[in-house]
Amino acid sequence: MKAFILAAGLSIVGILSGCAQGTSGTIPSNEIFAVFSIDGDSAGGVVCSASFHHGSGTCSTSLRLTEGDQVTCSDGIKTVTPTESTSAFGEYRYQTTSLAYTPGGTYEIRFSRKDGSAYVASIVLPPAINITAPAVNAFLVKNQEATVTWTPAALGTSTESG
Repeated sequence: MKAFILAAGLSIVGILSGCAQGTSGTIPSNEIFAVFSIDGDSAGGVVCSASFHHGSGTCSTSLRLTEGDQVTCSDGIKTVTPTESTSAFGEYRYQTTSLAYTPGGTYEIRFSRKDGSAYVASIVLPPAINITAPAVNAFLVKNQEATVTWTPAALGTSTESG
């Protein structure tokens, strides 16, 4: 029964991740959609990821960049070309972990086409968070409410119990 559930789950994920593979070279720019992400990691770095698709719905074609098309990631100082990989379901992905995290830094993902056109997405990462309460080594009682505050305050506060 567990094997059936696992197989069914993997089938659903496979369906949702795309149905085919193709190359970017002959696809017009206005028919390619990209999925970009910039994420901080626990080691103080930044993970830059991109994937490209043609078509719509649950059965889009995952595109491999070819014929002069490329993706790069930049932290404003260093520009790197992500490594291509293929997921278990055949989706082409481009990812790098070689950028450093700079609180409040601007990061950019650039998709450059062989015709010289470029499409750029940029993001400013949030500033570093400094927890101001509870104090370091504070004594908290289980099942009693505790308020956590941090700076910059614009990011809000949280009250939790448990």
